[in-house]
Amino acid sequence: MVKFIMGSFMALGVFATSAYAEIPSSSARLADGSKSAGLWEAGAQLTLSRNSGSNVEATKEKLMRALGLPEASRAEITPGTVLSHGADWVLDVWDNGNAGAFRKDRGANPAKLEPKAIPAKREIVDAALGALRTRLAGHFALGKDETLVLLAVHAEFAGSQEDKAGAPRVEHVMGWEVTFGRAVGGRLVLGGGSHIRLGFDARGELESLHFDWPSYSNTTRRATTASKATVDQRVKAMKAKLPKNTKITEEELECGWVDVGVRPGDRSQGVSELVPGCQLRMVMQTADASSKNTFTSGVIEFISALEKEEPLPSSRESAPPPPPAPNK
Repeated sequence: MVKFIMGSFMALGVFATSAYAEIPSSSARLADGSKSAGLWEAGAQLTLSRNSGSNVEATKEKLMRALGLPEASRAEITPGTVLSHGADWVLDVWDNGNAGAFRKDRGANPAKLEPKAIPAKREIVDAALGALRTRLAGHFALGKDETLVLLAVHAEFAGSQEDKAGAPRVEHVMGWEVTFGRAVGGRLVLGGGSHIRLGFDARGELESLHFDWPSYSNTTRRATTASKATVDQRVKAMKAKLPKNTKITEEELECGWVDVGVRPGDRSQGVSELVPGCQLRMVMQTADASSKNTFTSGVIEFISALEKEEPLPSSRESAPPPPPAPNK
């Protein structure tokens, strides 16, 4: 059975009258809005426009100041993109400043923690919110009817194989990541086009940043959303096209606005208009007849949630890959 999720995210702050929402000051304001639900009621509504970035060079300079980076030793500039290198860091900004990625080299002896010493999830989220409100203040605005949402908190472990069966043993925690997204009008933006991912090392210092954070505005086009039954039929039809030697072991369907974002150097994958759609995440096992092995893979497919079905972007990772490693 497909699990429908609508509003299955943790909302960080709710506003009613202000034109712009503020980044919440702490996770104490985090409201748990995770409830299983279907699609919103079918009906006509205005679609959203993904606005173009304004100035990639200005965004790069602001981020360098915010991150405390020295003057770059090398920069590669192409239309809408600036890739800057330092001795132990790299900063890539693209889509005219809407998206970017920063990573600092950990060095030969990175900090690490015992597993029991990792901070509580609340403390990790508070630190990430603090970075958005102070160090990165002004970089990630929330517009009218927009809400910051917590998508994920992940820890990075280093370990070894404990026994002959290959059971893993966690030896150290090397750092953690916090990923935020955005809801517009209470509906989650899917596909990676609205995300901020902050990475911290084991000392709690910001060591990486990945974002795709454009501004949105209403269009004048009214689109009619489909019923849940219609979307169910489209999901069934899509799964019927899978190879016969494939077995779905996990699946989850999330519905909202679809914005797949823009990869560095490839603007063709972006979208200019956001329409209601669903994102089907599947974990699949594929049997190989020749080797008799079974391979496990994760797949994301986008499904139209419009009454009159429209094509959506091809499946892709929920977020673009990190930037290249810094030059030594």
